[in-house]
Amino acid sequence: MATLAAGLSAIINNVAALALLMPLDVEAAEKAKRAAGQSLMPLSFATILGGMITLIGTPPNIVISEYRQDALGAPFDMFDFAPVGLTVAIAGIAFVSLVGWRLLPTRTQLAGHQVDLNKGRYVAELRIGDEAADGDLMVQDLYPQAENAGINILGLIRRGRRRPGLARREVLLPGDFLVVEGEPKSIESFMGQVRLDFAGSEKHEGGVTSTGLALVEAIVPDGARIQNRTARALGLLQRHSVTLLGVARSGKRFRDRVRLLPIRSGDVLLLLGDPERVAAATEWLGVLPIEGRSTEVIQRGKAGISVAIGLYGARPCLPASSKPPSGSSMSSTTISRAG
Repeated sequence: MATLAAGLSAIINNVAALALLMPLDVEAAEKAKRAAGQSLMPLSFATILGGMITLIGTPPNIVISEYRQDALGAPFDMFDFAPVGLTVAIAGIAFVSLVGWRLLPTRTQLAGHQVDLNKGRYVAELRIGDEAADGDLMVQDLYPQAENAGINILGLIRRGRRRPGLARREVLLPGDFLVVEGEPKSIESFMGQVRLDFAGSEKHEGGVTSTGLALVEAIVPDGARIQNRTARALGLLQRHSVTLLGVARSGKRFRDRVRLLPIRSGDVLLLLGDPERVAAATEWLGVLPIEGRSTEVIQRGKAGISVAIGLYGARPCLPASSKPPSGSSMSSTTISRAG
């Protein structure tokens, strides 16, 4: 992770590289059941060290290059800093990876408390779309992706009825519903990997790849509007364009469909929709959102475009005082503005 951070910070801003890798590092720490602080501080050091490798890796390199242009008539090139910067980065990363992290406090109590806050598991229904049902794909073929995402596949619903057992050898058809159990982030990750959808996805303008969607957890207090009623009976999707994606009930599993399950006091609901609509729906339902328990739905289909834009924006620009190439009629001011 430190090596990746150093490589990124050599071509983009240090803070941006750190912001990109922090969520991955925290998630890796949770899976390894260790304190995230043991790797977060070395990660920050690695981004600082990597910034010294290239001209655009850190602002001081650009400043000193401009000063050299004014004093000597020629700026530093893109990789003039690499011999020293790369040597220092390798030595520094080797130190923080092998020795430095051992000098940090573990804070295992804080790490354990964080794990306890996020151990809620939901039973949810995920819709099989045309993309996921392409070919003779069976339920058991999804087990590797499910294990990788950290969820359990509990069964299959077809034409409103649950198939017997786990339906391991059932071929997936468009319109089927896969019953899964897992944490919100794991469910969202599995949906993206297998290209699954959710009930009422047409209400959200594009399903799981829509912009601005979020998974929000909310607890049902005694006397809530939804208590002893179902999401379908209340018309939650039709009224508010919010989907009841999953329900957690003290770790218990149930055979009723999520939308047809009578909700009890103490249940925790997993609601999906536009954040503003979810806020209005929680108030209308009389449920209480759990602070800090919201998960954004990632647009995985646009990841490549995002990376390309980031790399294009990080390309080196000619200094304002650079002279245009011979034979060019562009002025230095024009070059600077174009850059």
